Amino acid sequence: MNYVGLDLHKKYSFITVMDAFGNIRHRERILNDKAKIVNFFYSRFPHSKVAMEASRNWYWMYDLLDGITDEVKLAHPLKTRMIAEARIKTDKIDSEILAHLLRTDLLPCSYVPSRETRDEREILRYRASLVGIQTKIKNKIHSLLSKYNITLEVENIFTQKGKELLHTVSLPSISQKVFQGYIVALEQIEHLIDESEKIIDEVAKPDDKVKILITHPGIGIYSALTISKEIDDINRFATARKLRCYAGTVASVFISGDKVH
Repeated sequence: MNYVGLDLHKKYSFITVMDAFGNIRHRERILNDKAKIVNFFYSRFPHSKVAMEASRNWYWMYDLLDGITDEVKLAHPLKTRMIAEARIKTDKIDSEILAHLLRTDLLPCSYVPSRETRDEREILRYRASLVGIQTKIKNKIHSLLSKYNITLEVENIFTQKGKELLHTVSLPSISQKVFQGYIVALEQIEHLIDESEKIIDEVAKPDDKVKILITHPGIGIYSALTISKEIDDINRFATARKLRCYAGTVASVFISGDKVH
């Protein structure tokens, strides 16, 4: 059996192959080309277990390796660094550490949701990012109105009536173009949010956990589906406290001298 540490980057990966005794059999920097990677494992190291870190672009590599190797494990980046902190950090050292932790069964692994769950998470995170952009645009509109001391006689300027009044606002020439650009951008973002919510409604329909969660006051379909998909398999949490920590609802405590935060 070969134990492989793979340090994944955007354009290339560094691979270290070890035997069961920790002897390095091969090192190579390889381009992130699917055909090259498939050929590397099929023709040269067909019986391999692979460890790679959960970097921002791990999806495609994990799915590829999952189909061509004996086993692939996704390492938890923070926990891996805690176990194997190095003063000198290089691709070669990182891949070697991953291989060592894998062969000694000391690799701290991240949970890997199914491809379907990962795909469904994307629409939820997409909507969340759109709402963030929407908020920034609204703040820009408020800022421009404030700069020119313009107050509209509505409680919320982003209601239907408020938007009608926004179209009547007159600012100096360049600022007017900027203001109108923000209005157009806001309308486009709102349209995209509406479209994303339709997809979310379709994804949520067959989810039994969503049906239970929306019976709780204050939880709608979006929140329920987010809870369902981000937790995924609740059995991966050994205790309720670990689930609460994952959700960020357990307070952190910082004590220094006689001060407690």
